[in-house]
Amino acid sequence: MFNNIGGKIKILAQVVFWLGITVSFLVGIILISQDEIQCL
Repeated sequence: MFNNIGGKIKILAQVVFWLGITVSFLVGIILISQDEIQCL
């Protein structure tokens, strides 16, 4: 369990980083599309 803990933390940080980017991108697209619908 405690073998290579630094590597495990690094992988966890990368997963959280890419998941955050993906979710932020999708939320941004949704908010932009809702704004365009309301303007019409």
